[in-house]
Amino acid sequence: MDEHDGFPDVCSFRDWLSYHGTDVVGVPDGGRTCPLACWLSEVEEVPCMVGVVTYGYVHEYEQYGTWAYVPVGRLPEWAIQFVHAVDCHAADKVTGEVALTLLYAACDQIGEVALYG
Repeated sequence: MDEHDGFPDVCSFRDWLSYHGTDVVGVPDGGRTCPLACWLSEVEEVPCMVGVVTYGYVHEYEQYGTWAYVPVGRLPEWAIQFVHAVDCHAADKVTGEVALTLLYAACDQIGEVALYG
């Protein structure tokens, strides 16, 4: 069994970024506000967070004004490279167009061909 089974496919993320074009889709260094986390939250229909190599769900405890991160699994390599690219190369706000450029660069770096399918 692939350790990334259940993680949405890179082409779905590409299409989401393309659809959002000039819209702000996230910010760098924001585990809950990274473009990948924003997309995952929309796809999974629950708040999500990404780390350097992991992703998971966020459980909010409103009565205490706090939240907890519940890791789900390891990110696929394309997602790890994308998060790194966003954190290293993006400005304060990341648009769909900028994120898409970073996604293609990250995938090219590791030879991820599914993106072009």
